[in-house]
Amino acid sequence: MAIEKRYLKIKEAAAYLGIHEKSLYRACYRRMIPFSKAPGIGVRFDKRRLDELLESRSLGPGKIKKEGA
Repeated sequence: MAIEKRYLKIKEAAAYLGIHEKSLYRACYRRMIPFSKAPGIGVRFDKRRLDELLESRSLGPGKIKKEGA
């Protein structure tokens, strides 16, 4: 039985969401994506919260866009 990884790094979360890392950073800056930041560890994304976000907002690949675009 494999244990599923719950907290994702930036690269893993971007791949999971199907977006570019810069787009994910931009979404974090705009508070569109839930994340945690700890000194010495960096930014982490809770996979369960990302799943909830995807379901509630119908976000998916390419759905996080620049403002005005």
